Amino acid sequence: MIKTILLFALVCSSFGYAEEITDLDKDVANNISSEYATCAAYFLVVSAAFFRPGDNEIAARFKKSGNEALVIAIDSAGTGRTAEMAEKVTTARLQSFAKGMMSEIENDWSNISILTNQYAAQCKFAMNDSPRFMNGVADKVLQQYGLD
Repeated sequence: MIKTILLFALVCSSFGYAEEITDLDKDVANNISSEYATCAAYFLVVSAAFFRPGDNEIAARFKKSGNEALVIAIDSAGTGRTAEMAEKVTTARLQSFAKGMMSEIENDWSNISILTNQYAAQCKFAMNDSPRFMNGVADKVLQQYGLD
């Protein structure tokens, strides 16, 4: 029940309806934003790996997913921040995560399966069942607050 109230407050705050945003709201939103920024980085890195002149269908699908994840990351980062700051924070996260992923594969596309093993299932879940994914993120934050 507390998780449902928390997520409702988070959604309302992003539309300007909540009067006060708590530290808990900010932590949940920040964690959701970080998870989606990670997925955005993953999808965009994989998109670049699949890019081929003249045949970009697979790359385009990954890029579309990356852009959709990025929008969710920016929206979530907006809880307790200005829109401008939310975009800056999310862009910095995206760049950092993408740089880390490229380092993981040693800047070699033939090692892309390393990222696929680490991120594909989680990111697919995040995009295909956002409410359940976000509930899972909220659960982890609630546990940190001792509110589970």
